Amino acid sequence: MLMGMIAMGNSQLRGVMKLRKAKDSDIGFCAEIRSLPEVYKNCGRVKPLTKEEFLQTVTKNTQLFIMDNIGYLRFDNFGKNNSAVDIGIAIHTNYHGKGYGTTALRDGLKEMRKLGTTLFMAKVKIDNIASQKIFLKNGFIVSNTDNQYVYFSRS
Repeated sequence: MLMGMIAMGNSQLRGVMKLRKAKDSDIGFCAEIRSLPEVYKNCGRVKPLTKEEFLQTVTKNTQLFIMDNIGYLRFDNFGKNNSAVDIGIAIHTNYHGKGYGTTALRDGLKEMRKLGTTLFMAKVKIDNIASQKIFLKNGFIVSNTDNQYVYFSRS
């Protein structure tokens, strides 16, 4: 299990966030998070995903990590032997702005490097400033933009 302290402004939370590999029983939780209007709109969807629809998006090439009661982090492999991944982060709206996404991504990157990942990519809706900040705080650079998205990458 991964553990990281969550930064909140200039202070630190006393508690510890745990990032763990997802189990089959976590799919309902992930679908619940994705069904929150602010979350699915930030993911570029016009409607929430059902549990079955979410499950269809998870493939054998997906590494899914859970922050219990907070959200999830996913890495979808598109490179040979986990060499490159596309990243998705979904945090329950009750926990937005508290540093959980930043810390989860930091810890998730470490785990994916252990699996051989060398290239990380993400696309974020152009109006989702909070998610853009998460990637920038984790050393990503803006590799491209268009009318809808900002594209990030990191080696």
